[in-house]
Amino acid sequence: MLVKLTTTRATLIFNSNRLRKRLFLQMQPVNVDSTNTGRIFVGKGFQPVATVGHPSQGEVLLAGATIEEIKEFEGDTRPYKGPIWVTSDTLNQTIVVEEEIEERLI
Repeated sequence: MLVKLTTTRATLIFNSNRLRKRLFLQMQPVNVDSTNTGRIFVGKGFQPVATVGHPSQGEVLLAGATIEEIKEFEGDTRPYKGPIWVTSDTLNQTIVVEEEIEERLI
């Protein structure tokens, strides 16, 4: 899913999900979206601050950068299961987000 961050306020992109088995975030490269010249800050379990060096900046994505976490075996603590927040230091930044969940039989 493509998300356009039209504000510099923190935005919740994923709620907590204990069945999450893959998490993928990618800031689109500038050759795909020429407006992606800023930074996107990713907070796992907290609202990140869009200031480099701030204790609550979280993980930082530049154009083309990716965060991917995959569950590889039973009991693997990856990917992060809590809420995921993003913010940017520049308006109109674009990020691709994907979440895969485990199938459970009832």
